[in-house]
Formats: sequence, structure tokens, C-alpha cells
Amino acid sequence: LEANAAAGEDKVIRLAGGTLFYAESAGLQIENLHIQGNEIDCTLNISGSMNNWKGDLIGKNIRAERVQALYESFAQVLDTSKQQQTSPQPTRVTLKVQIDRLYYRRAKFDNANATIEFEPQGIHIRDIKATPYTGAVEGQAEIKPPEGGIPRRVYLDLRVVDADARAIDELAFLEPRQLTGTVSGSVTVAFPVGENVVPINATSGMVEFTARNGSY
Repeated sequence: LEANAAAGEDKVIRLAGGTLFYAESAGLQIENLHIQGNEIDCTLNISGSMNNWKGDLIGKNIRAERVQALYESFAQVLDTSKQQQTSPQPTRVTLKVQIDRLYYRRAKFDNANATIEFEPQGIHIRDIKATPYTGAVEGQAEIKPPEGGIPRRVYLDLRVVDADARAIDELAFLEPRQLTGTVSGSVTVAFPVGENVVPINATSGMVEFTARNGSY
């Protein structure tokens, strides 16, 4: 398999090296599909039917925003082909993710692991485990698609232990606030995401942190 796929403005992702085959017991299967581009370098293994896909995504690095763009492109292709079905079902994709370096907004997380379920109603991320520079973060998240003029929203339920405060700075603000030190605690919040959106300006929920050795 070899192709180029757009995943956002001025972003091209190269798909190469995979093997595609069909087995009655497992449906369509794609093995060792290498996905490479700006801030993406990983391998996809996936199998399933028109409506239900399962697999794993393993690699060196990936930007979280690109994963959503790839799914939306994938689902659009399948939904187009399903228009001729009498009762088309929504497309669901479940991936176990193991990434050495995960980027989201300005932040970087090492050793990122999670189970991600994509469906039209949103993206569900369970069993999150990652290292935000130092310490650890665990928990779950949900991303709801834009609807009725309301931008895409992220719901987080996380526990943080001895994390570098820089990660909070890079997630919450478009411009650096120079937060330093380490933080431990819990985050249960909802906030909007999108181009030029400042999440902290429209965040609701609860954040409880103990901070040490820094400036805030």
C-alpha cells in the first residue's frame, strides 16, 4: 500500500509499506502500514468490517490533532460507500496506542499509552498513561465534535503525580506563561478546542493541585 493523505492544511501524510488482505474470520486486514509526516512516525495494524474496526497504533511520535484528522478522512470514505446500504451503521474504530512521544498543542508527553475509540458521537480515550516531561499522568478523556455553532469540546478526568508544570502551561495557553515546578493532583474539566481558541478562557470543572518548587 502506498499513498499520500491530507491531514490538515499544508500537512501531507505518507502511507507506505503495508499489507492488505482479506480473511473470512477477521474481515479486511491491514498490517504494518507505515504512517509518516510532520510530527508523525508510526505503524498501524487494523482489521474489521465496514462498520467496526480494531487495531493498534505503535510508533516513535505523533501529534494528537493529526489522529483525529485521519479518522475523519477514513470515516468519510466509509460513509460515502455506505450510502447505498439500506440501513447504514456508524463507523467505529478502536485503537490501542503506544507512542514514544505524543504532542498536543505545545505540550509533549513521553511513553504515551491509551485505548482510543472513534465514533461519530465523539472520541473516547481510556486507560491514559503518559509522562509529561517528569512524573506521570493517568485517566481518561472524551472529545465531542462541533455542533450547532459550539466548537469541539474536550472533557478530561486525569490524575497527575509530580508532573512538570510546563505541561500545564503548554496545554492551557497559546503563549508561554513561564510556569515552573512540579504539580500533583486531579483534573476534571471541560474546555473548547479549535484554531486560535484559548481553552483556559472557557474552561469549567475542578482542578486540585499541590505545587512545589516553582512559580505560578
